[in-house]
Amino acid sequence: MRLTYTMPKPPFYDALHDITEDIPLYLEYAKATSGLVLECGVGTGRIAIPLARQGITVLGIDANEKMLKIAREKIAKEPREVQKRVKLAKADMRNFRLKERFSLCIIPFNTFLHMLTVEDQESTLRTIHKHLFPKGVLMISVFNPVAHAVLHAEL
Repeated sequence: MRLTYTMPKPPFYDALHDITEDIPLYLEYAKATSGLVLECGVGTGRIAIPLARQGITVLGIDANEKMLKIAREKIAKEPREVQKRVKLAKADMRNFRLKERFSLCIIPFNTFLHMLTVEDQESTLRTIHKHLFPKGVLMISVFNPVAHAVLHAEL
């Protein structure tokens, strides 16, 4: 039996995940690594578009074509110079093959948790490793329920 993760339907994703607090951190790392950024699980472009607005070139991959369609529609509304900085591809983060190598790979907002098995997690990490430059950086954001409980506990 293969485990699957069900995420919100693409038309509702942006309304349910209107979060911007993490963007400055990704921007800081993108500027520090000064190269092409790979975003795994680019979704509707929540991170890729703001990075592109700040002069960062991003290649975003996602396995969900409906999410990519929304991202393309949003990118089409951006100025031409921003549009040129974002490329999108339909690909599974567990086994994609790209010609490019990257200085930074980001997997924002719990997206890595879509990899429900150790096999999927290891495959994802191996695939990303093949696409990073030797000193490339991988950033993975995941929710830690234990830390959340401790930080929000009433003492």
